[in-house]
Amino acid sequence: SLFDAYDQEFTSISQDINKNINELKRTSGGASGGTIRHIENLLSQAQDLIKQMEVEVRSLDPATKKVLNEKLQQYKKSTSSLKSDFERAKEQAQRSNLIGDKSVEQRQRLLDTNDKLSRQNEMIANAHRTVAETEDVAAEITTELARNREKILSSRAK
Repeated sequence: SLFDAYDQEFTSISQDINKNINELKRTSGGASGGTIRHIENLLSQAQDLIKQMEVEVRSLDPATKKVLNEKLQQYKKSTSSLKSDFERAKEQAQRSNLIGDKSVEQRQRLLDTNDKLSRQNEMIANAHRTVAETEDVAAEITTELARNREKILSSRAK
């Protein structure tokens, strides 16, 4: 099924993310910039796959839907964990890059700016999560309204 194909692709991407995070932890210097962008792209792909799987699950029967929704929740937690690991590795790589020839004052200013950006990125991520939750609630309400409409129409027909 389409869900299985998404499932396999998600597993592959997750393994690739893990491999790249470990590589990022081992490297220091200029090579980490490309790795960081690559991991960010992979994380984005993983989140897109989860969204595609959610859409696919909506069209399935209730028993299958329940099982696959639990699997999706695990995938969301896994992606969140990978994202946290990545953020820590990225921060560590960036800090080790900063330690080079910079003065203490410049380094501290850069670290402060990074912390500020991290907080702003977290606020944006929270906003995205809120939007996604709102969309889910709207989809559930739409489904419930459609069921209620059918009940009303069938009771009128009697």
